[in-house]
Amino acid sequence: MSLLEVKNLTKNFGGLAAISRVNLKLEENELVGLIGPNGAGKTTLFNLLTGVYIPSSGSIELKQKDVPLSLIGKQTSQIAGFGIARTFQNIRLFKDLTVLENVLIGLHNSRGANTFSSLFRTKHFFDSEELMHKEARELLALFDLESKEEYVAKNLPYGDQRRLEIVRALATRPKILFLDEPAAGMNPQESADLTKLILRIQNEFKLTVVLIEHDMSVVMNVCERIYVLEHGRVLAQGTPQEIRKNKEVIRAYLGGE
Repeated sequence: MSLLEVKNLTKNFGGLAAISRVNLKLEENELVGLIGPNGAGKTTLFNLLTGVYIPSSGSIELKQKDVPLSLIGKQTSQIAGFGIARTFQNIRLFKDLTVLENVLIGLHNSRGANTFSSLFRTKHFFDSEELMHKEARELLALFDLESKEEYVAKNLPYGDQRRLEIVRALATRPKILFLDEPAAGMNPQESADLTKLILRIQNEFKLTVVLIEHDMSVVMNVCERIYVLEHGRVLAQGTPQEIRKNKEVIRAYLGGE
């Protein structure tokens, strides 16, 4: 089975179907793009897949030890524990905490000390804390943020805040990483650097990356497959080459006739 499989996923807000009968599959260690016009339902789909919204109907199944696990009705914290992480369209860091503390929070989500060790400050607690600090600094070094570990997150330049949000998500050791418009607000050089970073993440961490992005140069340069949404439905799917040539996609999204 696929790593994640979505069947007939629908989300209604009142009388409006924001997502309508979406079918989607994600395989292990692939890079998938999700594109479409503003209001197509891309972020809503991410919110459904990560437990922010509960679907009106349909199914979401994650492969867990070769057995399908339904994610419908699971809390966002549970879904994170199953190996699904995300970033947001609007950066959501703990802005008054340091860079290092932001990453440590991600690490605590997956491998903090147990309650007993934390309460009684056992050797296991201190060993665990030391290991997490080491791992956090290693992650920051991979993204050239190690020299800024004591900076307060809100004082970082915009591009560094974007990268820190990705580092914090990676700290949870995800199987699937959802990136919601990571190039938003970046200049062309920053977007080019981000393209290299996304490819590096997939190669080094061996995970599945799903990318919402309006910068078509980023999408076409990094994605192996692309889904196109229009009015909450899947309009097309295929390789970047197939999507470029698809007349319906050109009409709906790329502005052609």
